[in-house]
Amino acid sequence: MSENMYGVDVMCTYRDLVDAECDEGYRRDFLAVLKLGEWDGDKVSNVCEKLWRKLSVDSHFRQLVVKSPFYNPEDLLRSFMGMFNYDQLWLIHPCICEVLRTGSLSEATFLRTKSSWE
Repeated sequence: MSENMYGVDVMCTYRDLVDAECDEGYRRDFLAVLKLGEWDGDKVSNVCEKLWRKLSVDSHFRQLVVKSPFYNPEDLLRSFMGMFNYDQLWLIHPCICEVLRTGSLSEATFLRTKSSWE
């Protein structure tokens, strides 16, 4: 999967909104990063599976998945998919973008993101 198959140019701004607008903003940002116009569970799963195959080879990224509150050692794909939740999307999105753009997650980005949910 190349970076043009994921919204590397999308800025997650939903956390900057107020009250009820946050939920709608999250849905908009979530669909935008996955390059979907509307919710389609099969397409979401397909994009996440392709992303996981690309991202899972990076050791720092795999370590982030282990630190996620959705971590399940028996299902790393589902653990990764859980990271698209409201509380983590804005944190994991830049990490995904970095890996897609550069081929790896830097130590600095890894440490900053990891410390955000410890």
